[in-house]
Amino acid sequence: MDRLKTFDSYVADDNEMNLESNKPNDNFYMLKINCKHKQPIKALCEDLDELLVRIAAFEDKYVILKQKLDNWTPPSLYKAIKGDEVDALFAYHFNKAQLALPVKRVGPGKYMFGSK
Repeated sequence: MDRLKTFDSYVADDNEMNLESNKPNDNFYMLKINCKHKQPIKALCEDLDELLVRIAAFEDKYVILKQKLDNWTPPSLYKAIKGDEVDALFAYHFNKAQLALPVKRVGPGKYMFGSK
């Protein structure tokens, strides 16, 4: 009987064991580790399940927005006529604003926005 160790004596002698022992195959050691880490692991698994549910809810909530963003294309850029400084300045600011508005140059310094 003195060759068999009880769980309490194993825990008390834990500090005295050398590092080269066969701990992963020792039943008392596995019980000790299981008792120590079971509750935190269960709590983490519950938190993970809750987070997965919340992630799925967010994905369902924003699926339409994600589809719209996937289909979005930036508006076409206005190209200025070479040599016209006013047109170049207009093109710079108009393109910087990224407006989805059709613009047609009617004449020097005159532009038609839309169809009218």
